[in-house]
Amino acid sequence: MRSSTKIAIGFVVLVFGCWGGYRLWSNVMVGRIHYPPIQPKLVNLIAINPGAGYRILVANGIAQLAEIAGGSEFHAPDQERESDRADVVGAKKIPIRELLQSLQGNEKALSTFVMKLNEIKEDDVPAEAPVWPAADIEKAVEGDPDLKRRLEQDLNMGLDGTPPPHVRESAFVNGIVIDLPVPIRLDDKGERTVVAHVLQPYRPNLIEQVENSIAERFDTDSARPGVYRDKIIELQNDPKRKEKVGASLLARIAPSRVANLALKPERVLQKAEVIVNEDQITSASFRTYKTGEKRELSDLTISLTDEGRDRLWKYSHKRPGFQLMLVVDGVAIAAPRISHELSQSVVTIRQLPDESLVREAVDLMNKQAIGGNER
Repeated sequence: MRSSTKIAIGFVVLVFGCWGGYRLWSNVMVGRIHYPPIQPKLVNLIAINPGAGYRILVANGIAQLAEIAGGSEFHAPDQERESDRADVVGAKKIPIRELLQSLQGNEKALSTFVMKLNEIKEDDVPAEAPVWPAADIEKAVEGDPDLKRRLEQDLNMGLDGTPPPHVRESAFVNGIVIDLPVPIRLDDKGERTVVAHVLQPYRPNLIEQVENSIAERFDTDSARPGVYRDKIIELQNDPKRKEKVGASLLARIAPSRVANLALKPERVLQKAEVIVNEDQITSASFRTYKTGEKRELSDLTISLTDEGRDRLWKYSHKRPGFQLMLVVDGVAIAAPRISHELSQSVVTIRQLPDESLVREAVDLMNKQAIGGNER
């Protein structure tokens, strides 16, 4: 064997030996790190695990967590690219502010978060409509006389689908709003569960047909009684078209519906973990420079406490290939993909395209760090 070959082999053995030694040392050190989970604050470094069917896209200098059709893992572009902007157009945005507040256990924010992920628009929920808790709807359908009478009155429709002869204006315009409680597990062990209240507007099919007919013919509201009578006659001539209103309502509050509404929110929330918040940040700084293409970019540097370093080290040691999202005051500033251990007390996020966002983030991080030191 030639001496040069022996040297090469010796070098490879040495490298692997050093690497194996480092891994052994790293495993021991990381195994000694134990901190309780923390909740998000104004400034946060949030780890996002792959495999949730979502990925983080960067558009206009702001990182956004988005659901991509057919996506099964997270990707993190270092900077904007045309393909990223194209993906954002068809992506379902996930509200970052409500995501953070949901992780804090805020019931109102969680309710908004669950509705947005299930494409239930709050603007479609009529403010003047009577709100019916799911439990009361179930009692009414099961035969509670008082609740049944009130529900049929608010719907302007019998629960068996039989319409009353008179027109109740508010039932046509507003219908009712179903308040459906949806328990959301914030962690995969189910140790933290918060109940979201999903608001769903509902009007019987006949009422919808009347309103659609008026809208299509550009009729005024005064035409509603006549259109209503015509629809009743159509229903009498073809009884098979009668909607089973009680069954429709029960389907909207069924356990399977509750489970389906919880599916996407839990998938996101259980894959997101606050690794560092402002309590583990000592300072921040940035530098701005121009690239060869004359683009102006900024590098943001965050200094961590020993605890912050250890938290980030432990997480990155066990889960290579995750994304680290920097969120400042509800805005996602960046989302680099991390493919190696982060064992240092300084984290630098490079090539951020919006200097104003970076400057504001650095100012706020330093302000929070000073405030934390004074407390």
